[in-house]
Amino acid sequence: MKNWKQYQQAEPILLRIEQRFSRLQSFQKRYPADQTHLHGFSPEDISHAKEALLESIRTDALLLPGKVYYWLYPFYSGNFLQLVAALGRSGMMDKQKDNPESRNAFYQFFKTVPLDIRLGLGQKLNHPELTQQALRIQAKIKAKKALVKSHLDENFSN
Repeated sequence: MKNWKQYQQAEPILLRIEQRFSRLQSFQKRYPADQTHLHGFSPEDISHAKEALLESIRTDALLLPGKVYYWLYPFYSGNFLQLVAALGRSGMMDKQKDNPESRNAFYQFFKTVPLDIRLGLGQKLNHPELTQQALRIQAKIKAKKALVKSHLDENFSN
């Protein structure tokens, strides 16, 4: 995903992929491969059901606009590790490296993220120093807005 808007449009698909993978995992726990005969299923039945869920994940993954990068995790509202497991299990997760292309994609994406979300990253990542910096920035923004408002009220109000 190249920008915040694409990510916002893709997030429901990502959440759906994660939810389907969770269903697959609960299915596998409920019907272990060595006990399928107890439930009246053959190993082929279980295999077909697993493959059908994985195929639905693949189909949804094809709808995504571009790569799912690992650095999207602080923005994702679901369980990102579960999502990565789902994409990896279905064969839809590309290997990623820390290279100039990946870093450039991150910088381009990050520039499009709204400021209030960027300022909340320190807290979401449980990083006290970033959280303190964000609080200082928010205080400066609030003070500047108050100054502009008072200037407008003082000079241009009725």
